[in-house]
Amino acid sequence: MKPTSRRISCGLLALSLFSLMEARAGLIATLDASSLDVLPDATVVLNYVAPLTQGSGAAEITVPGAWTNSLTINSAVVLQELKAFQGNGRVKMDVSMAAPPAGWFQIHVAFQGDGLGWTQINDVMGSGTAFDGTIELDFSQLNLAGVPEAPTWGQMILMTNTGQPHTVKIDNIRVVSPEAPKPAVAYVFDTTTEGYGKPAAAYSPLFGGSLAVTSPVDSWEWHTDRSGMGVEMTAKLQEAATNGGHFSVDVFGPAGSLAGFTFSAFIQPWNTWAWSQTDLTVAALAVEPLEGGMEVARVRVPISAFGATLTSQPGYNHGFGFQRPPGTTIYFDNVMVTPSASRKIDFATGLENFVQEAGSTVAHVAAPGSGALHMETPEDPAWGARAFFSSEAGGKVAEMHASLQKAAVTGGTLRFKIYEPYLIDKTENFTGMYVSVGLNGTEPQLLEPLWVGADEFTEGAADATPPGFVRTVSIPLYPAGSTQIDGFVLSQNAGVYEFMVGTNMSGAGLAGLYLDDFEIVAPADPAIIHLPTLPNGNGGIIGRVLTNSEGDCSYAAVNLPPGVVINPATGLVTGAPTQDGNYEITFSVTSGGVTASESVVWVVSSGASGVVITSFTRSGGSVTLTWSGSTAVTVQRSTTMTAGSWEAISTADADGTHTDSSPPAGRAFYRVLTP
Repeated sequence: MKPTSRRISCGLLALSLFSLMEARAGLIATLDASSLDVLPDATVVLNYVAPLTQGSGAAEITVPGAWTNSLTINSAVVLQELKAFQGNGRVKMDVSMAAPPAGWFQIHVAFQGDGLGWTQINDVMGSGTAFDGTIELDFSQLNLAGVPEAPTWGQMILMTNTGQPHTVKIDNIRVVSPEAPKPAVAYVFDTTTEGYGKPAAAYSPLFGGSLAVTSPVDSWEWHTDRSGMGVEMTAKLQEAATNGGHFSVDVFGPAGSLAGFTFSAFIQPWNTWAWSQTDLTVAALAVEPLEGGMEVARVRVPISAFGATLTSQPGYNHGFGFQRPPGTTIYFDNVMVTPSASRKIDFATGLENFVQEAGSTVAHVAAPGSGALHMETPEDPAWGARAFFSSEAGGKVAEMHASLQKAAVTGGTLRFKIYEPYLIDKTENFTGMYVSVGLNGTEPQLLEPLWVGADEFTEGAADATPPGFVRTVSIPLYPAGSTQIDGFVLSQNAGVYEFMVGTNMSGAGLAGLYLDDFEIVAPADPAIIHLPTLPNGNGGIIGRVLTNSEGDCSYAAVNLPPGVVINPATGLVTGAPTQDGNYEITFSVTSGGVTASESVVWVVSSGASGVVITSFTRSGGSVTLTWSGSTAVTVQRSTTMTAGSWEAISTADADGTHTDSSPPAGRAFYRVLTP
């Protein structure tokens, strides 16, 4: 079960999520009090003062009007924290200062230490204004490969520069992880067109927000396009272009119009003249009826349907086209790219780290498919090729190593395809051929998962299986400590996993085969990436639970308002609430026996007030909420959002603002309720 994260939706409830501090995670220096590990430069005056955000104190430094290494923090914890996040996190610190007297101010950060050269990160601040907030620095440029798991020393150095002497307060220097990237990304059109253009495309509030495309002519046209797919979608398209995956979209139309409806989608990689296009047809079984004389279908196609021209590029354009009578409107929603979770070696350009064994020959060939490993081995048990997967190699080799390390914890499947085995110098004693496989993390293991009998070969000068002969080899991978014997039990945290493939036969002087699509298939790992929201006015809900899973899924929801239902097969949520109340709903999706869940709060009230939170700010150790509307409200706060955890921190509040001067540490949730 993946840990539940909470997403907050609001109807007649106005609610905001506030995370006061993540400082204690990945903490490098609290700066709460004097420490021998925090050293000021000789030209810097250091004092300890009241905390800016959290803890018992902060560092106040007065710096000269020139470059100086203001503070040096000596601690192996610096590199331990950086190593833990593998360069994917951020360095943060809380900073407070008056307007710089020279009109500008700079803070730079440098790291050095055991296995790490000097690396400097720049953050330029100031334009003649004061600053009271958080500085966030990206350290993805750090090369942490040489840093040991237990570094013996490290330094983090704050460098400052200003035209005049100046005083700065700094608190809680920490390394924090960014929000984990979603395994899939979607355009949901909840409030905008998400950048889609052309005159035929416009935002529509229908169906929880959608892209309305109205055909102006009775001829086929590209009715909408998006020039540039955005950072997140581009990243998913790059991944899908390399590893495969699926493209999907919801299509809405008048009842009876969608079954058999054909439209086109294109994805055009930048820097290419290629045009990646596919025609999408709505299957009759995919259509779901809706109230109000409409229907919806989720259309899903493999990324490969866009053809070989869909390559990994720095950016992509996208659009939809179709033919309908003038004035006909088709609605699109939840445009989504789901990259494949598996990591595959397809031998498209080379052997990808596979090397031949003594007495055997191995080569990359262009066929079958887009490329394959061609192997010939001698009679009797013989290894033909092997590959060493480690994190040091980079590229697909490192990805395969990471997948094997994960499978050592969660399990998985090793899979590859064998094409068209053939024989040379076959004798009458030949009965068949085993494909032999070995895998070595810390202990070698051997299996013979595939048998090709003599009757499957065609007689000839070089006996061969018929053209098009293919067999898929699937071998279970079990976590360390498993007692299973029908697959490989993986060693955890092995620095190198060694894979071997060969043949075992007698009565044939030489055998050959083609191997392709070598991959590690992870177990089901579903995640929810989008939930339906309660529309303003508590009208009819039409939304869908979106998940990254490529496999078959089932959907569920606990504590939906009366009148609202979820389709367990498709995740479509429809209906209109018929009873007022606070509904803390848990949505879940199950794939391959693994369930992921997320929760939202819907507040249904028939007395619409139009109260909406308009701003949410933090200053020092307090937070301020403002909201629209003149109705007196109750402001509530919770640290868990569970039933019974909400406490009123202000009642009969009619001035449109409230300041919480003592917010709790960690996450805090706020909501504004009308009587």
